[in-house]
Amino acid sequence: MEFFKKNIFQKIAYELSDLKYQKKERLGDIIKKYELDIANIKFISVGANDGIKHDPIAPFLKKYDWEGVFIEPIPEYFSLLKENYKKSRKIILEQAAIGSEESQKNIYLINPKAPWITIFFGKRLASFDRKIIESHSWYVPMLRKNIINLEVAVIPLRTIIEKYEYWDVDLITIDVEGYELEVITSLDFTKIKPKIIFFETKHLTINGYEKIVNLLETEGYKIFALGRDSYAIS
Repeated sequence: MEFFKKNIFQKIAYELSDLKYQKKERLGDIIKKYELDIANIKFISVGANDGIKHDPIAPFLKKYDWEGVFIEPIPEYFSLLKENYKKSRKIILEQAAIGSEESQKNIYLINPKAPWITIFFGKRLASFDRKIIESHSWYVPMLRKNIINLEVAVIPLRTIIEKYEYWDVDLITIDVEGYELEVITSLDFTKIKPKIIFFETKHLTINGYEKIVNLLETEGYKIFALGRDSYAIS
């Protein structure tokens, strides 16, 4: 019990430190700073989960009539996503993971039949790298024994863009637990150049982050660190 209490407080402190930088410079501030029309944004969200919890786009959809695509591969999470946006006229939902080429791939997540573990994560942690899920075991007892895997469809992001003709997308957000490089390299920058690419960095290796920065800078982007995320501006 003492271990359980100790690690709950560690988890709370960890999440509060995350909120600190989010308040410092939120996505809305970035959009306004670069003089985009905040009321008329076209977006793509990769790794959308349920489209609500911890999603940087969700607060804007309550206020503005944004147009966009939510992409989520996990069936359970995708069902929640459909329920949350069933009345949204301008929201497209796509059940898939994003990668450099079309394939089927195993993804790891916490067993939903171990609901007490989701106290720490809600329903938001999944990765193609099992080690990333395991890295949270320092504050979650029995985590390793409750990791499962399932096979999901993987498609390049350029395929989504071509399918829905999203050539003029303003914003792409990416939260894929260490797989951000593969998502960004699946874009065809000869055909599309989003104004903002907002991506999680906390699970990237130094080498992976450097590759993203080099790629985006080559395409004319400026990169800015923002706590456990970064954003690129064209």
